[in-house]
Amino acid sequence: TCPTLLVTGDPDLGAIVTPEVAEAIAGLQPQIQVAHIAGAGHNIRREQFERFLGAVTIFIQTVI
Repeated sequence: TCPTLLVTGDPDLGAIVTPEVAEAIAGLQPQIQVAHIAGAGHNIRREQFERFLGAVTIFIQTVI
């Protein structure tokens, strides 16, 4: 198994994965972590770069 970060945004802003679907996906594998980035749509890293970077940084710190 491989640690995985699933980053989601707001469906109302164009995000593809809803929070419910993200949690269902995470339930399939204990190594999956979900980070919801409020205020972002489909292009999370461009729309909310600082929040995206923060989520990725925290994830990496928990993995290494």
